[in-house]
Amino acid sequence: MIILPREGAEQAPILVRPGPEGVTLLQPAMTAPAAGLVLDRITYSEQGDLLAAGRGRPGAIVRIYANARFVEEIRCDEDGKWEVRIDSRIALTARLLRFDEVDAEGAVLSRLETPFEYSALATTLELRQRKIVVQKGDYLWKFAEQYYGEGIRYSLIFSANAALIRDPDLIYPGQVFTVPEWVDSR
Repeated sequence: MIILPREGAEQAPILVRPGPEGVTLLQPAMTAPAAGLVLDRITYSEQGDLLAAGRGRPGAIVRIYANARFVEEIRCDEDGKWEVRIDSRIALTARLLRFDEVDAEGAVLSRLETPFEYSALATTLELRQRKIVVQKGDYLWKFAEQYYGEGIRYSLIFSANAALIRDPDLIYPGQVFTVPEWVDSR
């Protein structure tokens, strides 16, 4: 399957192969180096701590906040990569994660935020208002198969949550998505 970038995006299409265990990335999109903060991954450690990783400007400082409370400060390495571990006691109460890239004086250069809900459940948690909380191993194709009967309809979920999903292949545990109702017009 080929995933085309959004109109005006400066990246190549992504090649993926959906399967029963998930989506396999065959060829990643070629992207320019990060001009601001990018969140690449959120997952859990075996101990239940939250692990987040991303990219920013090489040497930049990244400040991490949970529910607008400062958690930690880290520095991007020479390749611009950063990674942080947030204690499970903090992650349990987090509803919003914020990552600020700051200069030496503390001025914010770029910022990203994501809704978050910690969950130790092994399967997707369905909330009332047709909301889903992403769990480790989840992917949009799987949600589309579950809610619409066809994985190819993942774009409905992607479109409804475009403000939260930068790349349909990169969703993170704890993100909360709306699942729009699909009506067959046939």
